[in-house]
Amino acid sequence: MVAAVSSMESSDAYTLLKALLAMWQSRSKNGEYILPLLINHSDYVISQEFTSQLLDSLYKLTKSKGEITQSLLQLSGRLQLFTAQVNVSINMKLRKNSIMLEVSSGERTSSGIANSSKRRRHSGLESELDNLRKELSSTDGGIFPHSVLSTQQITMLCSQKPETTQQLEKIIGKLKTQKYGDKILEVIGKHEPDEVQDHDSPSEEEEERKRV
Repeated sequence: MVAAVSSMESSDAYTLLKALLAMWQSRSKNGEYILPLLINHSDYVISQEFTSQLLDSLYKLTKSKGEITQSLLQLSGRLQLFTAQVNVSINMKLRKNSIMLEVSSGERTSSGIANSSKRRRHSGLESELDNLRKELSSTDGGIFPHSVLSTQQITMLCSQKPETTQQLEKIIGKLKTQKYGDKILEVIGKHEPDEVQDHDSPSEEEEERKRV
């Protein structure tokens, strides 16, 4: 079994992993092949877009089984490790993007400064969504906050401000929309945009100097 799994193409192994999860959830098959797939194709699994969501589902499923065998305990530990690795990878990418944005912002013209000010209007909403994902993660079995909403997804939500479940689903996916969509849309709908100073308008201090 291990030899067959290790010889598979990583893309085929990932497809099989998702299929096994679906069958395991329906109780039509046990999870004995899942651990070898994760061990032999870990790099490819971690690189996929929805890995955090997949691993979170697997982790919850292993915990919910009434009779946990030694192999399931081992799988549960592996899932926690993989989830941690995924979050580290996401954070590293976000930090890299943040540094690139800071460098880029220093070279922008006056029109670029106006666009930067427009983005800062969402800082309050980002904080509200960050608090929401922490609240949802604690009520959803103590999962990682990034499993509810990644920082990149929060940034996209602040930028696009979806008003319908269809718009929200394009940003965070169908599963998260079904689980958390109503509360996310409620926070976005109630948020009042932060006030941004108009850089083209003279300040009170400048007006006073002109009068003198």
